[in-house]
Amino acid sequence: MKRGLLPFAILGAMLLLLAAGLRLEPRALPTALAGKPLPAFTAPLLADPRRDFDVTSLRGEVFLLNVWASWCTGCRLEHDALLALSAQGTPLYGLYYKDDPAGAATYLRTSGDPFRASLV
Repeated sequence: MKRGLLPFAILGAMLLLLAAGLRLEPRALPTALAGKPLPAFTAPLLADPRRDFDVTSLRGEVFLLNVWASWCTGCRLEHDALLALSAQGTPLYGLYYKDDPAGAATYLRTSGDPFRASLV
């Protein structure tokens, strides 16, 4: 008799977990870096890898640092929105991630480059 109740107990536990999950804010992404300053770093420029860009030169400025890749579907979907933000004067900097430099440069050249600087 007790064996027949096990599936109902599992179903009940799953429903409780589902109800708890539905109460969470879906747009809130937990991150350890929220509210903290951007760590100081230097990175080569995509346009000229012999030159480094020092992010500390942006201290005190408000800007958007977008991590992207030419192979990333989500990055391609948001690209038009980034172009629009750039056209409105929002300072954008791109940090391309796990991408071939030639492929990244080609993508920006053909799709439009919204970034003030693209970092490797």
